[in-house]
Amino acid sequence: ISAYFICIHFGTQAGFSRDTLSKMAFGLTILGIVGSRIVHIVEHWSHFAASPMRILAFRDGGLAIYGAILAVILGILLYTYATGMNFWRLMDAIVIGVPFAFIIGRFGCLIMGDAWGWPTKASWGIVYWHSDTSIPSQFLGVPTFPAPIMLQLWNLGLLIVLLNLRYHVQTDGILFSVYLIVYSLGRFIINTWQVGDTFFIGLKFTQLLALGLITTGFILIIVLTKRTQDQNEKMAKLS
Repeated sequence: ISAYFICIHFGTQAGFSRDTLSKMAFGLTILGIVGSRIVHIVEHWSHFAASPMRILAFRDGGLAIYGAILAVILGILLYTYATGMNFWRLMDAIVIGVPFAFIIGRFGCLIMGDAWGWPTKASWGIVYWHSDTSIPSQFLGVPTFPAPIMLQLWNLGLLIVLLNLRYHVQTDGILFSVYLIVYSLGRFIINTWQVGDTFFIGLKFTQLLALGLITTGFILIIVLTKRTQDQNEKMAKLS
């Protein structure tokens, strides 16, 4: 809900109609849920392969935020292609609402204990006591790395960066690219202290996704900047 209102605010400032943005919101929400479920299933495939009906057991939890991000990006890409809207400008406008929404959403993770970290001897570790939290029973009463809080702080820093860059960046798509890089870098770092099985070359599945998005972000900055420079040079020659 918070992301919706922030996206409406910055989207209309960028020249997109409120009606169009509102219509997109419902479909993107559904896409985000489906995408987050798919990535969670892929990440924990051995668990779901043993009992495929668990795939439909949404009430048991199991959503991966990277899946939501990728699904929403794909949905917006297809929508803007079909309607002729400027994809990069739209992404720059709505991406500011995402870290703010994540800050709020992570309060749920903090309360539920579904984004726990490794046990820690540090005094700032989070201790869960209630048996109905999502943290494994062997970690009850044990101080754990405060991953949800760290993710909130990282997203707060990301939000500040995006709000400041918004007034200085002129090339469409750069703000979105910076979001991909900074958010994914935070996930990669913080995920180091979160429990999870290694997927490939000693890295967790989410860390591999993070590396992919960081690389994509840098490539986009190079390509979009070069395209803008070429367009400016072409316009200068024509004038």
